[in-house]
Amino acid sequence: MKWVQYGSIGLGFVLIIMAITNPSKNAYVEYATLKMADDVKEGMCDRKELKNVIGTAADLLSGICRTGIDTQRSKIRDFISNGSRHYNYVILSVYRTDVFDRRYTTIGICGNFLTSNSSISNSK
Repeated sequence: MKWVQYGSIGLGFVLIIMAITNPSKNAYVEYATLKMADDVKEGMCDRKELKNVIGTAADLLSGICRTGIDTQRSKIRDFISNGSRHYNYVILSVYRTDVFDRRYTTIGICGNFLTSNSSISNSK
């Protein structure tokens, strides 16, 4: 029966650590701002995609696109902060952010974030 006591103490310790390291909404907003800005840069500013459309000016436009997104980071942060739902379960948090036609679902646990995204319909 000692192993049950030790197991219970160990489990309690793990749960306390998880609760202490549960990321805050501010930490999520910073994480999501960087992630979503990078996703937009990859999707919109990708040189390969631009080259297919406009040819040799793609490098210049790709740089302008990336710089434009970087300069709008504070607006992206505000958009994410206002448009995200936060569900706090003490040992972990779940965040849901809808951006245009994408839904980002993020789990915050032990100071880290795990994100998945999926398409959503316009009918909501």
